[in-house]
Amino acid sequence: MNFRGATFSNEADFRGATFNNKADFMGATFNNKADFGGATFNNRADFWGATFNNKADFWGATFSKEAYFTDATFFGSVKFIDDENGRIFDESASANFSNSNFEHPESVEFVSVNLNNASFLHCKNIDKIGKFEIVDWNSKDIFLGFLEIEKQQLMRSK
Repeated sequence: MNFRGATFSNEADFRGATFNNKADFMGATFNNKADFGGATFNNRADFWGATFNNKADFWGATFSKEAYFTDATFFGSVKFIDDENGRIFDESASANFSNSNFEHPESVEFVSVNLNNASFLHCKNIDKIGKFEIVDWNSKDIFLGFLEIEKQQLMRSK
């Protein structure tokens, strides 16, 4: 499905949708609620540079391959919450939130998700996320790499 650069003025309702091929939402703008609850992404999901001006709901969605939220901006609440059917990000999936921006991080929830293959490098407001609960991490140091890189850059600039 190719929604690259699309603007969704009304609610974007993709609840329960199955994307067997690449789901391309690169640069898309969601002006109202973006509902991907229970959606299945069997291939790459690309939200690179997408703008979510309202709620973004991925409750019970399943990502089987790469999920790119790189450079995405979230202005409303964001929910990556698993339901009883399994993990949002499969063991073989990766999630990239590098350079993304959570404008209201207190309204962001990652609950019962597998973030073993996730990246939050240079993610704005990641330290203020409202809820990380029942999360599988590949490493306790997932964010420390970011801090060390920032520290090295500051030292070089002096």
